[in-house]
Amino acid sequence: MLVLIILVCLFLLIALTGFLLAVYIHCRLFNRRYEGNQNLKYFTANDFDNLVAEPVEFLSAQNVTLRGAIYYKKGKRPDALIIFAHGFGGGHLAYTTEVNFFAENGFYVLAYDGTGCGKSEGRYFRGFDQGPLDVRAAIEFSKNHPKIKKLPRILIGHSWGGFSVINAIENDVQVDGIVSICGFLSGADIMAQTVSSRFYPIYYWLKPFFSVLNLLRFGTNANFNSKSSILKLDLPICLMYGKEDQIVKYSKNGAKMECWARKKDNVKFYAWEKKGHNVYLSEQAEKYMNNAFSEIEKQKKQKKNVQKLYSALDYKLMTQEDEKVMKIILDFCKTLVQEKDQKIIE
Repeated sequence: MLVLIILVCLFLLIALTGFLLAVYIHCRLFNRRYEGNQNLKYFTANDFDNLVAEPVEFLSAQNVTLRGAIYYKKGKRPDALIIFAHGFGGGHLAYTTEVNFFAENGFYVLAYDGTGCGKSEGRYFRGFDQGPLDVRAAIEFSKNHPKIKKLPRILIGHSWGGFSVINAIENDVQVDGIVSICGFLSGADIMAQTVSSRFYPIYYWLKPFFSVLNLLRFGTNANFNSKSSILKLDLPICLMYGKEDQIVKYSKNGAKMECWARKKDNVKFYAWEKKGHNVYLSEQAEKYMNNAFSEIEKQKKQKKNVQKLYSALDYKLMTQEDEKVMKIILDFCKTLVQEKDQKIIE
């Protein structure tokens, strides 16, 4: 009997420790705003020829105002809309090169800063499950904007944005297709994976607590799951991953998504052996960016002034796109538009 009591007490102690650790990590990560790295240069529409940025704002969950822009090329007549969801830690201006690419190729691009990010409102970030809610708000906004409301609608997102676009759809009729780049399985999954990177059993210890915290914060909108979304959706989906991704580990995310994608004829899956978290960039750009940021972090740990390192960054190289990858995305999007037009004619 004494042994049983000791075991129960030990179990409760371990559970309480896990819950308190999860609360600490959750609060430290999410109870704050994300404005991007103030030392970096973020390209704007002014850095690209004939790129127009029409400012917009709309309400998301919790009546938070999200701000961004509808981008398009002056002189072009776009015949489709891309809604772009950015990754964790910055705002949509971290992807202006990609926005310009899609605008150059005949799309309107609605890109915005998520809740608690960049120019958007929100006292804090809230959590990864906020992403799909923000995408839903962007979709609803696009349905009523006179310039874009009648156009075919495609979702594209990277990292947190990739997770967000996959899980934003409540039914297939809202959009015509989805491109998810390096999206993770769920908010609880990616948090537990990150914490347990050096000792994986911690993953199984902490994940349930992260799920509970998500439930407490988001209620019925908590714990979106990419597997469930992939299996239930019938619209065209394109999934893209880098097998050397050190942020959204391929073995714990992309490899699993590939297994589920094989069961669905509507899902196209791509994975690159030598690419990391930014598969849309060239291998040269990824290598340069990773080495540069690693050196900056190294110098920071040594308490050295890193401003010169930031100032010396080659932003043109760091944002160099992989033409083949971008063509895959572009062809996928254009095919969706052509199929939508054909259905209208029929």
